Amino acid sequence: MIESPDIVKRLQALIESGGAFFSLFDRSIVPRTRALELLEMLQESLPAEFEQAREIVAQRDQVLEEARRLAGEIVDEAVRRAERLVDADLITTEARKRAKEIMAESDEYVTGRLVQLEGELDRLLAEVRAGIEAMGGRAQTKSGARDRPRRTLDKP
Repeated sequence: MIESPDIVKRLQALIESGGAFFSLFDRSIVPRTRALELLEMLQESLPAEFEQAREIVAQRDQVLEEARRLAGEIVDEAVRRAERLVDADLITTEARKRAKEIMAESDEYVTGRLVQLEGELDRLLAEVRAGIEAMGGRAQTKSGARDRPRRTLDKP
């Protein structure tokens, strides 16, 4: 099938070649049957080409709609992933903060317990020394512990 632009060009050429004599008067002689054949061919080709154009436009619209839908899905998924990453980052940040708090609390607890233990040891040491003094030096051990100098605990 000949396409519309080709038919229009043939029709234009037919009209332009209508005779040199008549071109002075802006007129031409065109073979009527040939002109009618070309117009009929043009009439036959246009509906098919219009239908093809409509189909192309409809396909284009479908492709654009599908692309928009896919783009929306991609954006939605990206937003969901970003939210999960932000949530994970917040959870990690909170966990680190809580871990620091727990470490500080445990350090405080251990320090408190050590101070209490030091107090107990000081009290026990004082009782032991008092007991040794009360015995008047009579409690000597086999290894001669009484002759050793007393050690004192250094306090911070």
